[in-house]
Amino acid sequence: MRDLSRVLVAFDLDDTLYKECDYVESGYLYVARKLARQLHVPVEATVEVVLAPEAGKHPFDALHDYLDGAVSVERMVGIYREHMPYLVLPAESRRCLDMLLAAGVRLALITDGRHVGQWNKIRALGLERYFKKEYISVSADVGYDKNHIEPWLRMESLTPDCDERWYVGDNPRKDFRYPRHLGWHTVMLADDGRNIKTQHVDLPDEFYAEMTIKSLDSLPDKIFFGPDATIS
Repeated sequence: MRDLSRVLVAFDLDDTLYKECDYVESGYLYVARKLARQLHVPVEATVEVVLAPEAGKHPFDALHDYLDGAVSVERMVGIYREHMPYLVLPAESRRCLDMLLAAGVRLALITDGRHVGQWNKIRALGLERYFKKEYISVSADVGYDKNHIEPWLRMESLTPDCDERWYVGDNPRKDFRYPRHLGWHTVMLADDGRNIKTQHVDLPDEFYAEMTIKSLDSLPDKIFFGPDATIS
């Protein structure tokens, strides 16, 4: 029987445990509604502007024009970055994390982004239930993003008793190169058509995950029964 307490499974956040486009929409709606209230303009109008901007315009540029320049784009970006998003952890993510946690697997999160924005996502999704604070690595907090090897080395230093480590992500540009170099197993969650960044990129083999899955529901069997288990 595998000793799952000695297995570390680290996850990416955006477009892996939830869809980043949901965060983007949450932010646009928050900015539109907040400014509508402050400036006493119809909420329905500002929401329509950010959700369906004029072709070729960024939603905040469109909103800036609609409000006749009353609020700068920079201010809108600041509100967006600091907002507490409305997010719901997808059912397949919840099932996967529940199964791994119940089995005694060590869980970690390695994500890139600003401190406030990433921690607001983590809290909105209820992820503190699954990840101990010391096992949550946000690039703004640790000083390195995933284009460097340091976040992975840091997680290894925090889990010296683990003899098997996994990283689950979505972005070949930065999610898999360094964990593969360090001997971690790597898994890419396939884009379902809603990802912010395309997975169709021309990169050396070292940038790609060892395996690809269509759903996080298929991940636990791979962890429980080993890397050679058949998944889809």
